[in-house]
Amino acid sequence: MVYHSKSTNVVHVLDYHLASAQYDKSSLVSFECEIRTTLDKCTYLQLMAVTQNGPITMIIDSLDAMLDATQCSVREAYTFLPRILNLMPRYSRLVVGVDSDPSASASALAAALHSPQTWASHDPVHDALPGPPWSHATVWVRVHPPALLQHIHKTYGLVPPSSNEATRRASFEEAGQPLSTDASASPSAPDMRFWTVLHNCTRRGPLGLLDAPSSTGWWGSMAQPLCLHSADLLDREEARCSQPVVSWASLQGEARSYVFLEIHASLSSGKKLSELTLCAFDASKRLRIKSLDTTEEVIALPDSQHSSMVQQLPFNLQETAQQRERRDQVPLPYAYQLQNQSTFPTASAWRGSTGQTSIFFEPEREDDEDEEDPDDDLDL
Repeated sequence: MVYHSKSTNVVHVLDYHLASAQYDKSSLVSFECEIRTTLDKCTYLQLMAVTQNGPITMIIDSLDAMLDATQCSVREAYTFLPRILNLMPRYSRLVVGVDSDPSASASALAAALHSPQTWASHDPVHDALPGPPWSHATVWVRVHPPALLQHIHKTYGLVPPSSNEATRRASFEEAGQPLSTDASASPSAPDMRFWTVLHNCTRRGPLGLLDAPSSTGWWGSMAQPLCLHSADLLDREEARCSQPVVSWASLQGEARSYVFLEIHASLSSGKKLSELTLCAFDASKRLRIKSLDTTEEVIALPDSQHSSMVQQLPFNLQETAQQRERRDQVPLPYAYQLQNQSTFPTASAWRGSTGQTSIFFEPEREDDEDEEDPDDDLDL
């Protein structure tokens, strides 16, 4: 799909969902020729003043489907996308949709496209504007259901970061409300461990089903994924989110009308930005930006050296009730094994018991007495 700036209504759609390399000889070369013809038509319309001069946005909605249809290699697709970008005017955007499943066809290509150096040193064909070279930016966006973030919070004790000031301002503008003083306050510094855990969790694929397809996934019963195509399944009660600020406590449970966008931006200069944006479906089933507030979930720890050390640990020290119950049921050798079990209380052999147990020591033949320290003062 190719369309012009917001000031025009010109849209060109190239539909290849029925293309096949086996039946109609589809290839990346034929796709590139048709895209070049369409972009030349767009440039001609701009020169004839039918449309205003401006950037062009090209959307490849499924890179996996293109690889499967043309049966090309990852290297061929890697060189195909920069060539398409060379055909576009300055300040244009190339949007590529990739499946998040690591077993998909374009999984190896997705990692290479994440680097901004991939798009460097281009010479656009239709770029007649004087000026400095292009400054490329690569934006990587993933869609996550709230259940995934709930799983990370429950398992690792890591809360998603609060929305920054720009996201808060955008959420209030879309809601048509003035920016409040409380919402303009700068959020606290995010925990960098959250991004590491989120990245490792998303690498497992949809629900983490890398072994058995019949498994319930690594987040079990909490798994209620919601994608952008399931907005029609929501009723108006679920899609009525009108408040610009949403607390993390209100997202616990089945939050079907919300999705999280994991955004990573990389500039050609080396600067990087990571952000987690909350979006919600409104009454017209359109996504709206919401401001996430997680300050209520932050528990103030006592100001001590031990608490500061515990706070910086890379793992969770909180013990659940099930873990505590299993730990209490671990048998320890408190009872004397040579004594009759019928005369010895059974409850005193479990952990946590302080019954009339004793520790007995019986020396064996291999045990040599220490002449220098005979341990005469040791009473067993």
